[in-house]
Amino acid sequence: MKKLFQEVYPFTTEYISGEFEEIDFKGKKVLTLGSSSDQAYNAILLGAGKVTVYDINENVSKFGRLKRDIITTTPRKKLYSKVTGIKEVPLSGDLFSEKDLRQMNPYMSSEENYKRLQELLLANPDIIDYRVGDITRLNLDEADKYDVILLSNALQYLDLFIDKDKDPYEELRRIFNELKIHLSEEGFLQLLYIYSISKNNFTKSTVMGSTQSILNVVNALRPNILSMSHFTNKSTNNEDAIIYYKR
Repeated sequence: MKKLFQEVYPFTTEYISGEFEEIDFKGKKVLTLGSSSDQAYNAILLGAGKVTVYDINENVSKFGRLKRDIITTTPRKKLYSKVTGIKEVPLSGDLFSEKDLRQMNPYMSSEENYKRLQELLLANPDIIDYRVGDITRLNLDEADKYDVILLSNALQYLDLFIDKDKDPYEELRRIFNELKIHLSEEGFLQLLYIYSISKNNFTKSTVMGSTQSILNVVNALRPNILSMSHFTNKSTNNEDAIIYYKR
């Protein structure tokens, strides 16, 4: 399975500016996926006290440290070319334009925000902790609690993660219950990110993948109450959405 996920996304493919409007990061302890580390950088900019990047891709920690060093030493106007020019780890070709990424990422959106992130990273070089692990098989201490857990779009690939003889919704319940163990008393769990949400996502059909059927996901996780927030992705002009749970 790990061999499927060895390329690193240079930058986010999610409209984080829209997604993060739902979340209070001030002083929070955050667990996030996302090999670009942009989820971590934006959380830090928005006030997170500590971020753990937990990813199955073994190249993420090396890339994250390279990117941090670039951010702290490079003007915003040169960031895109510097990061996409990294040769030490394999990079994904799934890449938005610099203009689009400035709309998608709070830390790239202005000189003020970018300089603030530089200051925060220089003041606390160890604010991001990188761990290699499979989110479907958490390897965390039971005492590890997080105020915010962000799964990016990882569960979009749930059908690839699990054995063919297992029911994806039973596996989803297991993963969800494991994550809840590590969610603080008033924690926020971003479970799914859905690109270009449409009426097809509200049917029982699993043609697009099991977790793309919101109705099936909601039914599988009852009596837990899930919420949805949707927003216009200004880079694609489509409606994206997150499905989330709050204690």
